[in-house]
Amino acid sequence: MRLMLSHQLKESCLVLLRLSVSFTHTVHLFYRDELELGVFYRGRM
Repeated sequence: MRLMLSHQLKESCLVLLRLSVSFTHTVHLFYRDELELGVFYRGRM
């Protein structure tokens, strides 16, 4: 019973980790695009 619980805990931790990593990656990409656009527009002004 205890072993099963720890296994489930480990699995959910892995899932959470994967989710947070993909979320951070998406946010990072979004911010990078925003920054590049901002620099681009500022350069044209």
